[in-house]
Amino acid sequence: MTPRAPILLVEDDPALAELVMVALRDGALPVVHVATGAEAIAEVEAATPRLVLLDLDLPDMRGLQVLDRVRALDPARTVPVVVLSSSEDEDDVARAAALGANSYVVKPTRFDEFRDTVQCTVDYWTRLHRAPGAGGAA
Repeated sequence: MTPRAPILLVEDDPALAELVMVALRDGALPVVHVATGAEAIAEVEAATPRLVLLDLDLPDMRGLQVLDRVRALDPARTVPVVVLSSSEDEDDVARAAALGANSYVVKPTRFDEFRDTVQCTVDYWTRLHRAPGAGGAA
């Protein structure tokens, strides 16, 4: 059986990364966690992830720079990229959309809301979303 493509989590805050991992623990897809933009780009270059969950504030570069590079590596935009950020800045939302983010989700501050938001987001992009010509999800 071919291994399923992982979800790529790009999050530099270990506590938030752990919360995402807890939220996705019961999921069918593996999760690869990286903490820097450079690591994220290397992961996408090495293997196409099923979904990218991308924080904007990374230690080595802005998440928007990572998004731009991911889209350069994937010009057909086959990999869904969801910005998962604490920023509610409309400029960040607009720039993410202009660079090809599929969605922009603001991280809730309460754990139960955060968990539910992550689970719903991943469920949508890995099970429910149908891309033209993709032959279905999952």
